[in-house]
Order: sequence, then structure tokens, then C-alpha cells
Amino acid sequence: MSETSRMGSGRVFPALPKHPDPGAPFATSWWGNAWIDALEESALDQARLARGRTYAREGAVDTITVAPGRIVAYVHGSRPRPYRAEIRMRTMLPEHWDRFLDVVATDPARIAALLDQEMPHALADAADRADVPLLPGARELAPSCTCPDRGHPCKHAAALAYQTARLLDADPFVLLLLRGGEEQDLLDELARRNARRGASEAAEARRGPLRGAETTDEPRAAGAQGDPRSAAGERRGAESTGEDLSGRPEPAAGATPPDETEPSPCIAPTSVDGNPTAPGKHRTPATDGTAPAVDQQHADDSPAPQDGRQPGPDSTPALPSEQPLHPDGDPGGQPPPPHHGPVLPGVLAREALTTTYRSPLPAPLPPPPHPGEPPVLPALPGAPDPTALEFLITDAARRAHAFLTAEAGAEVFPADDSSWHDAVRLAASHPGLTGRRTFSRQFAELARSVGRTPADLSRAAAAWRQGGEAGLAALETSWDPPAGPFDRARGALVAADLPRMTIHRNRLTNAEGTLQLRYGTDGRWYPYRSEPGGDDWWPEGEADVDPVGALAGVAEA
Repeated sequence: MSETSRMGSGRVFPALPKHPDPGAPFATSWWGNAWIDALEESALDQARLARGRTYAREGAVDTITVAPGRIVAYVHGSRPRPYRAEIRMRTMLPEHWDRFLDVVATDPARIAALLDQEMPHALADAADRADVPLLPGARELAPSCTCPDRGHPCKHAAALAYQTARLLDADPFVLLLLRGGEEQDLLDELARRNARRGASEAAEARRGPLRGAETTDEPRAAGAQGDPRSAAGERRGAESTGEDLSGRPEPAAGATPPDETEPSPCIAPTSVDGNPTAPGKHRTPATDGTAPAVDQQHADDSPAPQDGRQPGPDSTPALPSEQPLHPDGDPGGQPPPPHHGPVLPGVLAREALTTTYRSPLPAPLPPPPHPGEPPVLPALPGAPDPTALEFLITDAARRAHAFLTAEAGAEVFPADDSSWHDAVRLAASHPGLTGRRTFSRQFAELARSVGRTPADLSRAAAAWRQGGEAGLAALETSWDPPAGPFDRARGALVAADLPRMTIHRNRLTNAEGTLQLRYGTDGRWYPYRSEPGGDDWWPEGEADVDPVGALAGVAEA
């Protein structure tokens, strides 16, 4: 699937490739088939659906624009001018979106499935239980088209619907956009709801141990009240057990329990080599007979004093700044680590930041082979006319493409800058504005602005699409070319078993007066067609340097 572009609150999909296999389904996902079911259940004529499937498989649907509540595209039919087809459906209300996002956010697997371009059945079922209209139902799709057919749907709208099923197959967010939800907005809101949910669960997890601590502290407090190390506690404990405390002496005032500040009576002062030690501690004798014994506790957490005296009970270990320095300046008497490997050259930061060197810009991307198609804008109340905007966008895109692809020094646009040529170029840039006998309002206004009829402008636009300025010259002027090209052309047509042609200046016409080839100044043959006996020639088909190829394309049509 080609990349899409974003346009305001919508997405623009380029024309999908042909789908030639008549047996291949348009959708393989269950939600894509649900879309097709909604279309076919509401159709009034199965023959129009069949014709629409044929149009879709042949690639007759142009660029598709998907916006909240509608899908729009130009669809080519049997006439030169394509028709504007549109399918509408209801968007979801804010309360629907709120319930849908809650349904998705409750299960991270559903978010992961959407990001993987999947829509699990469980998500749609949960949305149904929450009364969220996610998938379209029968009679919910409302097709319309600019063609004269008033079928429901016509074949052009049906073709658009079948191609939309292919879009839904590749990305379920297209369905959510149709319901009124932008993909990025939905993902942002899901991220916010997940963050709130995670914060709430974390707070609940922190409150759980605190509540447990409150319940376990109650018996602990009850035990503290009956602590036998306090007189009051002993009395309360005795009252609970029935013990007689009358014969026991009361503790002296200001006395403290024996295990809080006083050393345990079972640990007697000891001495090593006749030197007394503090109670509760022991000394390690010297192993070499020269150094005095050191306090084991201080030996564990502080260095021995340098003058050989033992630290007292109130002494503190030396600070790091008081440690002796190595001659090289390393504290602790340790030499600096050796350097391994060569010293690499460097650049000072101030020199690197003040340099005038700038890295070269990357090479420009190659221009696309042809200008992009404009989005098919929906008609909204109070908005500018979408057809006029499409007209301007198309013209700007074609001008930009001409500038990108032109060779250096070449003229991008013809030297003839008359208003007529400019109007023809504009009309040719948007084929949706014109046909042979049907014209849009914008096209008629453009023709009146240059003093021509819409039919004249439409014919000239068709010639311009054939060959630009040379194609327009083949339409408007006749001239006498050299005899060689004509002689070779007539011989090639006879050899190809094509009808004989009569010659008039630069034109070859068949005997019935329905087909014509015009030889252009650029050496190409331009095919034309007319109704029998009407002498109303219209450019049709593609120009070709081979007269057989140019005429064969028109004769087979």
C-alpha cells in the first residue's frame, strides 16, 4: 500500500493498483468484509454492484480522500470526464468515543492490536456491549455521485466502496477516521488514559502495605503496654495473668531498662596483654610482637594512628584530607594508574565551536515521475467550493513539477503567454472539470473569461493533454508537411490492414469520416474521432510517432 498524506482532519490515499483477479476478494479481514456486507445489504440493484466491482478491479477509482463521516474520489466511467463519487456515514458522538477509549484502554493487548493494523473481534464485541457503533450497519452507508444514474448505489459509488474495503483491510484506523477519530488524537488520548490508570494502580499499591502496617501495629502497641521492662507494663501484664507483684521491689526513679544503655552483665571487661579493653569489645594481639594491639572495631573502620597510641572511646577516624599524600599527589599513598595505549590527538571545544566549516547539504531527492493528484475535498457548509480549491491545487502541483523536471536554462512554460493558452493549460490540468458536453460551473466561468464557449475550451484542453502546445497547434492549424512522412504513413496503414485514408494537408481521414490522424510539427501523429457525417473532430487517444499505433488505439476503442 502506498504511503498516504494527511490533510487537515483527513487522509489522502493514492489510486490503488488494479485488482485483475476476478476471484480474489476485495477484503480479507473480518472488518473489511463487514464493510462490504453493509454495502451489499443496502444495495437495491446487484447489477450495479457487479459493474462497480469491475470498475474497482480495473483501477477506475482515482485518489481517495477519507475524512470524518465521508469518503470522496473521482471514478472514471465510459465518458472522458470522471464522476465525483461520495459515501457518507454517521460519526460517533463524544460519549461514544469516551466509552470506546475506555474499552480499548482497559486491555493493553487491544492497543497493541490496533498499532499492528488489527482489530480483534473482542474489541468490536466490547464496543457493542458499550453501545458504541463501530462497524457500519445495513442502510448506514449513504452513497452519492455526479453521474446521471440515480441507483443506490450507482456503479461509480459502488466501485469507491469496494476500494475502501481494501483500505480498511490494510489499516483499521481508516474506519475510526470515518467515525470521526483522528489516529494521532486517539493514540494521544489512550496514552493519557494509560498514564492515569498506571498512576492510580501505583498509588493503590503504595496504600496497600500502609493499611497492612496499621493493622499489624495494633498488637505491637498492645505488647508495648505490657512491656515487662517498665513498672506500669509489669502491672498491666500481671493484671492480665493474675500474678501477685506485691513482693517485688519497684524500680528506682530514673532507672532505665538494662538492655537500653548499659552493657550486658554477661559480657565482662577483658584485657589483652594486661591492657584493659572497653566492655563489649575485644582487642587483637599483635602478630609480630612489635606493633601494639589495636582495637578490632577501629581496625575495621579506621586506620591505626601514626604515633602508635590507641584511639580512645571518643576518638574519630582521620578524614580523607588528613591521609598522607603520595609524592605524585595521589591520596592514600597509591601511585597513579599507568597510561595504556597512545594519546590520541584532539581539538579544543572552543576551536571546534568557532570553526566556519559547515557540512555539505545532502543531494536533493529526484523529482517524481509525474505530479501528484490533488485530494478530493469534501463539500462542507460555509467552506470554499472544493472543486475550485482542487483546481488551484492541481495547477500549483503541475507548475512545481514542471520547474523540477525542466533542464537548466529551458523554458518551463510556452513562450505564448496569451490568456487563451493559459486558460487551455489550466483546463487541461484538471480533467474532472470538463467533458465533451457536460461542464462544471468553474469551467464555464473560465471559458467566458477568455471569450470562448465551454465546448471550445473543452476541445482545446483535450488537445493540450495529447501533446501540450504542439497538440494544441495540431488542433487549431493545418499546414503542408513534406511528402515523405505521409507516403510512409499510408504504406504502413495499408500493411497493417487498416482503412485507407484520404489526404488533406497534414490530415489523414477515413472514408466514413469518423477517424482522423493529424501530423504535428513535433513529428507525432494525433488521433481524432467524430460522429459519422458530423465533422465535429475531438482529440482522442494518445499521440504517437507511429501512425499505426496512434490509429489502432482509437479504432479499437
